[in-house]
Amino acid sequence: PGRPVLQAAASRAACAAGRSFPGGLCCRPQLPGRPVLQAAWLTTVMAMPAKTRTSKPSYIGLLNAISVAETAAEPLFLAWAARTSDAKLAETLRFVGMREGEHGKAFAKRLLELGYEVRQPEQPGPDPEALKIADSRRSDLRKFEELGFGQGQSDSDVFDNMFTDKTIDPITGGLLGHYIAEERDSVRRLSAEYERIKRADSRKKAKKRSARKGSAPASAAAS
Repeated sequence: PGRPVLQAAASRAACAAGRSFPGGLCCRPQLPGRPVLQAAWLTTVMAMPAKTRTSKPSYIGLLNAISVAETAAEPLFLAWAARTSDAKLAETLRFVGMREGEHGKAFAKRLLELGYEVRQPEQPGPDPEALKIADSRRSDLRKFEELGFGQGQSDSDVFDNMFTDKTIDPITGGLLGHYIAEERDSVRRLSAEYERIKRADSRKKAKKRSARKGSAPASAAAS
């Protein structure tokens, strides 16, 4: 979500192969945030067929990439949720993390229904640097900024071109639509938490400045 997101788990194998989505979406999108979170699910690690087929659907790579990256994102959000002392943020992070895990399983299931298996990158799971940040003792505000979350919804996003492939079957199309709607909702939820925490941090800093100014005259009078 955000979605920088999360998630360079599948990028190495796909980008090495120079693949891209139908519609021209590059497997290395230029998105705000840290390089480790360059929307890894935009990569196209092609799914390995479980059985011989006369023709492979053109969107198998897309389904595989989503499954890989969403599965990798879940532990990142849950690790952050376990670290934060902010109960409201922890609830949001767990909710978003559970969604990520559900998405990973849903797209893996759809691949199985189509006769394919998820093909994992050489190093599956969340990006090690991103997971290190999420599981660190950094402030929540700093984590938002370093991981690239909470930037809000732009006029266009990485989901806009997912339906340019006119061959997508109705069941897969319904799954993609549900996924996109939930991802955008997760962006809104994370953005709301980021703004709330940023406001609280600003108030805290303003209070400290005010306290310092108030103590200065008293110190001068005492001297």
